[in-house]
Amino acid sequence: MELLVVIGVLLAWLYYYFTANFNYWKEKGVPYLKPVPFFGNLMDIGLHRKTQAEGFRDIYKKLEGHMFGGIFQTRIPMIMFRDPELIKHVLIKDFSHFHDRGMPHDVDNDPISANLVILEGKAWKNLRLTLNPAFNSSKMRILYHLVKECAEDLCKYLDPYAQKGEMVDLRDVLARYATDNISSCAFGVKSNSLRNPHSKFREMGEKIIAPGSWTNMHRLFRYTVPGLLKFFNIKSFSNEVTDFFVNVVKETLDYREENNIERKDFLNLLIQLKKKIDINQFDEFEDKIFNEDIQHLDEDDDEEEQSKILSENKTSINNFQLKENEHTKNGNVTNGHGPTENGKVSSRKKWLDYVVFDENMIAAQVCVFFLGGFETAATSMSFCLYELAQNKDVQRRLREEIDLVLKEHKGVFTYNALEQMEYLDHVVAETLRMYPSLPNLIRTCTKPYTIPGTNVLLEKGTPVIIPIYSIHRDPLYFSDPDRFDPERFTEYNKEKRPQYTYMPFGEGPRICIGLRFGLMQVKLGLAVLVHRFEFDLCEKSKVPLIMDPKKFVMNTIGGLWLRMTPRKVK
Repeated sequence: MELLVVIGVLLAWLYYYFTANFNYWKEKGVPYLKPVPFFGNLMDIGLHRKTQAEGFRDIYKKLEGHMFGGIFQTRIPMIMFRDPELIKHVLIKDFSHFHDRGMPHDVDNDPISANLVILEGKAWKNLRLTLNPAFNSSKMRILYHLVKECAEDLCKYLDPYAQKGEMVDLRDVLARYATDNISSCAFGVKSNSLRNPHSKFREMGEKIIAPGSWTNMHRLFRYTVPGLLKFFNIKSFSNEVTDFFVNVVKETLDYREENNIERKDFLNLLIQLKKKIDINQFDEFEDKIFNEDIQHLDEDDDEEEQSKILSENKTSINNFQLKENEHTKNGNVTNGHGPTENGKVSSRKKWLDYVVFDENMIAAQVCVFFLGGFETAATSMSFCLYELAQNKDVQRRLREEIDLVLKEHKGVFTYNALEQMEYLDHVVAETLRMYPSLPNLIRTCTKPYTIPGTNVLLEKGTPVIIPIYSIHRDPLYFSDPDRFDPERFTEYNKEKRPQYTYMPFGEGPRICIGLRFGLMQVKLGLAVLVHRFEFDLCEKSKVPLIMDPKKFVMNTIGGLWLRMTPRKVK
């Protein structure tokens, strides 16, 4: 009897704990969806009945007619912003109120959590400003030859399958291609995952994204009692994953130092930062503009003036055409070292003085670069080839463009050739619209904020959901949204759409820092494959695709199978 009483009291307390906040949005006068005890509004997602993309899309549809609406993650009040203008406020105009993602981190006990994705406030700001030059256009040109080597290896690996007209699980093959790419560019290590599916890099990559008891426990505590993460020392990744990446970085650093080796890759840039070397030797115009944007993080300037500056800077970036070996001087092209003032090279604040790049800090950055690079590239490429197999006219037109551009470049896939493939850009953009790697953005309100045009006050710590997948599939912005149509991304059609309705990489100062690299490896991989092979649906192809609700990124159940054949030469 005593045991039953204890259990009853415990259950009553748990019920109270998980439902006590359920009038939160009602009291604030915010439209909201009725939550379910213990699950809030995300029961289907929590029980893996639906993917995060479809689960939040259901919520998005239920809130139709409202600019925003309240929901609950277990007991935590969250708010979804549906309106593009409000999204602009969160990501850009009022960025100083929403610069954090609200992901718990413990730099001392969990060194991998000290990465650009998780860090917050000034720590994130200083790190972002330090790393930003590592991902500009000139650095992508340096990494291009490494990506090209991996793309050529991919073709060689797939050629025997194509010659026999066999069915191939491209999701698995492209994950291995992307793993080889990232391990080469980030760690300076040849993982050989294409030839060896059980390579250690491939194994660690799968352990990061695969659901399991560790990730489930981390998510449970993160959304219910985040304070317990530190109390029980529950890290972002398991000790096995953390130790692997830290050890690989340490061994590589020691080897390069002992043998005086310098390799043109991402790790080398971090080594330079460790030595307090400014990697931005040419201080590109686009980096200068970004730095001006991000400095608003700690400023309390007039919001209208901030918005004006951010808008002008974004326009300047869009109008700026980077030319090889050319830099700006008083608005004119010259051979100088970057944006100048009165004919002199302007000084650049060395943010690297504020960041200590020890082995753990370097490991954290290459780890998140690895995670963000291999998974998103693999899924994007496989989804794209799946759509090309279903839309043969698009595949044919893309192949014709690739042939035409290569003819101008003597049959060589150069960096400039890839940039000239306009229709390829449209095809990739449409793929990212239909299958964004991360279906939702989460931002945390870092100081009290009144939603524009209302008297609704968001308290500090309130999570804000920006439903990217739902907006990308909204017929209000994209007619017949479930149809694959690259023509949506011609300049004419892009201008007709409201801003902030297409955001596969996010927007604003916290936009994905590796978007250039991601697009480069995806476009080059697709270009060489489409140039060489034809892709068709096969008996194992799932139409429509069945998505895996256990994965936090968009992924399919049972792989993604297509039939490959050598291209037909006319």
